[in-house]
Amino acid sequence: MPAPGTAPYSHYSWYRRTKVNLYLRNSLAAVLVAAGAVAGLMTAGGAAAQTAAPAAPGGVTIDVAAATAPRILGNPKAPIVLEEYASFTCPHCAHFEEAFLPQLKADFIDTGQVQLVFHDFPLDQLAFAAEMAARCLPADRYSAAKALIFKNQQTWEHADDPLKALQQTLRLGGMTDALFTACLSNRPLQDFITQSRLDASQKLGVDGTPTFFVKKGDTTVEKIDSLREYSQLVDALVKAGAKRPAGK
Repeated sequence: MPAPGTAPYSHYSWYRRTKVNLYLRNSLAAVLVAAGAVAGLMTAGGAAAQTAAPAAPGGVTIDVAAATAPRILGNPKAPIVLEEYASFTCPHCAHFEEAFLPQLKADFIDTGQVQLVFHDFPLDQLAFAAEMAARCLPADRYSAAKALIFKNQQTWEHADDPLKALQQTLRLGGMTDALFTACLSNRPLQDFITQSRLDASQKLGVDGTPTFFVKKGDTTVEKIDSLREYSQLVDALVKAGAKRPAGK
């Protein structure tokens, strides 16, 4: 089957089949298994990961408060909030990042109308590891790291050693090997992503990726879990009060 971007994205049957096939990967049990798996990935013999400690592996200390802070693109005071729930191993999330996000930035985010808030919704242990690692970078480098992970998704995810390939990918984003190891061994960060993932499933009904919520204040204007065209985002954001871009 063609990957998103190599055929018209409106050919949506592949998306729907993929979403169904990911049902088990999206289950609450799956994310708990993923969290446990990540805990053992960086330790020989699958030993349990370290809990919070002053000195993490390699002498690197993870600032958990900074790592778990909201990841926002745009003005955090923008009146309209677009919340994205995505997984770093989701090809449709990668398509959004590469095909739609640049236009979204130009039309709505850079104009100060919309803020994009990214939420971790890992589908498997590799996504879980990637999301942990990205959060350990400084917040001002998160968006670039996120773009790098998605751009190289097919390379690192399908490598013989995906975790090593992910580590090599993030070196390009300025992540040291010591920070990568310490990050994936950090239990509080694991717990944060696990709980965030469970809350999205149980409280918001998120059951696939990508899923978007358009909000104005405390009001959810629209939920989009079947994003086919950029125009869907435009219409939802305009409905929330944003100015429609010329020609759209």
